[in-house]
Amino acid sequence: MKREWFILGLTMLLAGSAFAVDGAYLSDFDLLWDRTPKAFEESAFLGNGELGTCIWSARDETLHFDIGDTRVYSEKSRAPIGKFILKAKGETTDFSMRLSLHKALVAGTIATTKGTVGFQSLASVKHDVVLVEFTVSGDEKIDIKHFALPGAPADGLYAIRKEKGIKLDNVNDFSDPQTYQAIMGMELVKKLAPEKRGDVGGIKTRFVPLKGGQAYVLSWKFGKVARNRYLLAWTTDYSQDAKTLSKTAGIQTIQEAFRAGSESIKKDHQAYWADYFSKLFISIPDKQIEANYWVQMYKYGSATRPGALPIDLMGPWFRATPWPRIWANLNVQLSYLPMATANQPGIASTLADWIDESTDIFIQAADKEFQHDSATCGRGTSPYGPTGFWGEYGNFLWTLYDYWHFLRVYPDDQRAVEKFYPILKRANNFLIHALTKGDDGCLHMPKDISPEWKVEGEDTTYDLELLRWGLETALYIDGHFKLNDPDAVRYQKTLKELVSKHICEGVIMLGKDLPLTGPHRHYSHLVGLYPLRRIDIDSAEERELYLNTVDHWLGFKLSKPLTRHDWSYKGYTRTGATSMYAMLDEPEKALGQLRQYFDLYLYPNTFYLETGPVIETPLSSAAATQELLIQSWGINNYAINLVRLFPGVSKNWPEAGFDGLRAEGGYTVSARHQQGQTTAFRITADRTDTLQLRFKRNAPAEVKTTQGSPLTTTMNNGWQTVSVELKKGESLVFGADNDFKTPVVDAKTTQRNYHFGLNDQCVVGED
Repeated sequence: MKREWFILGLTMLLAGSAFAVDGAYLSDFDLLWDRTPKAFEESAFLGNGELGTCIWSARDETLHFDIGDTRVYSEKSRAPIGKFILKAKGETTDFSMRLSLHKALVAGTIATTKGTVGFQSLASVKHDVVLVEFTVSGDEKIDIKHFALPGAPADGLYAIRKEKGIKLDNVNDFSDPQTYQAIMGMELVKKLAPEKRGDVGGIKTRFVPLKGGQAYVLSWKFGKVARNRYLLAWTTDYSQDAKTLSKTAGIQTIQEAFRAGSESIKKDHQAYWADYFSKLFISIPDKQIEANYWVQMYKYGSATRPGALPIDLMGPWFRATPWPRIWANLNVQLSYLPMATANQPGIASTLADWIDESTDIFIQAADKEFQHDSATCGRGTSPYGPTGFWGEYGNFLWTLYDYWHFLRVYPDDQRAVEKFYPILKRANNFLIHALTKGDDGCLHMPKDISPEWKVEGEDTTYDLELLRWGLETALYIDGHFKLNDPDAVRYQKTLKELVSKHICEGVIMLGKDLPLTGPHRHYSHLVGLYPLRRIDIDSAEERELYLNTVDHWLGFKLSKPLTRHDWSYKGYTRTGATSMYAMLDEPEKALGQLRQYFDLYLYPNTFYLETGPVIETPLSSAAATQELLIQSWGINNYAINLVRLFPGVSKNWPEAGFDGLRAEGGYTVSARHQQGQTTAFRITADRTDTLQLRFKRNAPAEVKTTQGSPLTTTMNNGWQTVSVELKKGESLVFGADNDFKTPVVDAKTTQRNYHFGLNDQCVVGED
């Protein structure tokens, strides 16, 4: 049978009704496979915000479905569960698969020497179950087997690579026969409490007690539902206390899934995702960059959901890793920046919600003598319990910056005062306790690591910039809400006496006597620029300082060509640099950095790996894409909300547009860019406040307010600036507002689509 028939069949199978960002448009960016994926980073992936699966094939498998659950922790580490292995009677002769973004559905066809195996899979939010429906033809027969992995901490299992006398070809797959045999011989595994298996009416269960007193239950069923049709369904239930874990809840979930049937579940599932994507729209002429943006938006909706845990380094897609938890010296912070702007408050709030609900985790991470007024976090943190502080003082403040950014995009005064302000004060206090006064009369930070730079130094720019931001923000909240907090006097004094960041030869240093002398993957010394935006954008002196520092950071010559495995610069180096150059009005440099990320670091399914999965880097590429189109932050101590339209759009992009993105100050923004200037926009305010809008124009645009609020407008070096106090519900408008969802095509190639996956169109970096 020809592959064209497989693709045609998949297209018909996935065809469906349109919605705001309709399926026909998003299908231009679906992931496609014309051969079997053989690795985690080639897999199709699904998730409902907690449960997840990666679909690929290892060794002699026809296909398998990994089992992931973001909740399953053993002690302070994610724990593996296992996978379901599909074994067909015949040998595979051809393969095709499609991940439909707008339906969050994977569908494929496997041709074998005995017939065909068709499959569709989804991870349902409403039913909390992963489904795989199989259809067989010809003489083909299939079987499903569960491959169980031990319920041990993943970082403990990964340590097998360091055990004396053991050499493993593939430590990254715990189910690899050689690796599996090795980990099953570890003392860590031998000491695990025994599992309990059950079978209730064909529903199999696996109760797994974990090392820290936690436990999970995996429940699943594989059965025939019609002629030549079979259904596999599974779910997991987890508890921090094994004694309270229900052993029957999963059975009921599977029973309900089989009663409801795949079509009913699919209908609910697609309605959920239709609503999700209805809030999103961008269109740009570089279709690979746009495709990646849509895949990251899909990834967010799959990795977490309102009420779920914050995103760790893997999301619901498990792989062997030494980093199986939330990481906080750049990682979780980068993961969350795009979602507030992308008009997804429920997902963007999951980090802030966790902080609100888990303040004891951060209090207990501080030294006991400071727990009365302080809070912090370790570099790696379990969502359920504290990890002690050991260095990088600024990490928790950077995490709180994401919380503040969320509150600036979705203003909530009560939450800012009652929830955010107290934990911000505690984070500030933790650093204040570490300050010492020097002979120069200034307050100094102790020796610390500037993240990912292995030499310690005093007064790291990372710590100082984050403390300045934390103190300034606390003082703003105190003054704006008239709290009359007595600690404000101490914060003002600390801010006044805090030593300035260290600068040498026109470049910001990592810290005192700590110049950047070689390639540095982290931008720890540049956090003041991005993401904190502690810059006067109108100051030529400040712009020159930051531009020189960014150029210096990226300008080191390497002794050999850079590869994705090189540790000098990494993928997040490029995404961060994109945002910085866009802020500094260097659009060609910004796009050049983003293109380097795509050309070198990305894998076929847009996953990203270092030693283990690090989800924040591809997610931060979505933020970098947004930064080309819109930027926003508070200036003059948050008295004015600055919004900039299309600051990073290349001269080689004749068009770009977006609809419904969010900006700090509580604005919903739609805009259109053509031939080097902004041609239309609509900005609507959630609350009455002062807006300063800047956008590129060849001649002044006629801008209006929908409720008559007066405005002022000026032109300077090709930028038009409009200042206005917009009322709640009022809009600032210019041009036709009916074309914000008009798709943009590549002017040179007229290309409208791009498909990641394993196919001839997808070209990514080579190992």
